[in-house]
Amino acid sequence: MLREFKEATYHDYLEIARAASDHLEERSEGHFWDLEHVHTLVDFKLDQHSGIVSSLQVWFHASATTLKAATESREYLIQQLQESLSSAIG
Repeated sequence: MLREFKEATYHDYLEIARAASDHLEERSEGHFWDLEHVHTLVDFKLDQHSGIVSSLQVWFHASATTLKAATESREYLIQQLQESLSSAIG
């Protein structure tokens, strides 16, 4: 857990989800992606970090006309999702 996220609010996570979605929208041409962001609270217990913290779950699905194309689209989606979240977080 990154310390700067300990006090993050629902609105902070909403802004991260919006920024990530905007990034993905710009790169989705030719792909069929479904994406959901879900904000939830998690009882986090790891070493010196514990307590109820916010979490942003991301669920995604990539589809295409062939298994190979769907797999390639999914891998591209994962790459773009990683970039979008890194960019949104700063």
